[in-house]
Amino acid sequence: MSPKDNADYLLKQALDHGITDTRKLANFMGQMQVESGGFSRMNENLSYSSERLLDVFPGRNGMNTLEQANAVAAGGSERSPTRSTAAPEASSIWVIPRQAMAPDTTGVATCS
Repeated sequence: MSPKDNADYLLKQALDHGITDTRKLANFMGQMQVESGGFSRMNENLSYSSERLLDVFPGRNGMNTLEQANAVAAGGSERSPTRSTAAPEASSIWVIPRQAMAPDTTGVATCS
């Protein structure tokens, strides 16, 4: 997907999930632009050591121990100790699962 397609997808997801205030939407899209390298990728590189994962994301989805952080670092994907499997798309901490999307015909604004 192109950066524009990724930006449009994230904008649609934000609107669909209730982020409609213009300031909050601008903050969300700005953060996503930074986190995604200008919307060029839809997942975060998890080249963190287990120790650093635990420092940066303490308690994220139940990741509270070095053993749990080791599992995330080894698998390269988010693995919650309370779930037996992660979504196939879950190769990062912040990924939004992409679903098949038809072209937008709803008149929702898109990023340019």
